[in-house]
Amino acid sequence: MGGPTPSGGRRLALYGLVMVVVILGLAAVSTWALNRG
Repeated sequence: MGGPTPSGGRRLALYGLVMVVVILGLAAVSTWALNRG
């Protein structure tokens, strides 16, 4: 790894956060659909 890159790290963290939110949203929708029948 090179030197410290706050912008790159922040972007990576934001991307990870978005991915987690999307995964949680899909899981919630799938479970809701299954529970609904």
